[in-house]
Amino acid sequence: MATKPTEPAPSFLQVYTQVRRDRMKHSFLRQINACVDWRGIRT
Repeated sequence: MATKPTEPAPSFLQVYTQVRRDRMKHSFLRQINACVDWRGIRT
């Protein structure tokens, strides 16, 4: 993994982890919303 001098590894890792966390949270919230909608429709 070659990193450019203008792009340090720590900042890249920080951004990567942040994006991954946001993505996971987004999908998780979407799943919850889907379950809630399904319940509302069923009842």
